[in-house]
Amino acid sequence: IEPRRASGILNYICNRHNDDDICFDSRLHPVRGGRAQLVVRIRAVESRPDTIRRQRTDRPGGKVSDRQYDRQMAHWLLSRPAGGDTAKLAAWQAACPVREASC
Repeated sequence: IEPRRASGILNYICNRHNDDDICFDSRLHPVRGGRAQLVVRIRAVESRPDTIRRQRTDRPGGKVSDRQYDRQMAHWLLSRPAGGDTAKLAAWQAACPVREASC
């Protein structure tokens, strides 16, 4: 993960689970050319029974399970364009899976 993208991704990972439900390690790894990469290793995720999972109707497309929504959000967050191109960033923000939220 590039360090400039790390805060949003780590925020998503930390807020995806409650309290101590997720355990991960992170470190900054130097790369040739003066850049650095953040290495995040998820060590443990406390599983939740499927019976607790609830359906949500406030998302586009009707009822979408939490797992499908999480996959969409993770894919969207990891597809953030690199560089300072404002047109690409605006297109990325417009593709946010949650229309009601300010992504």
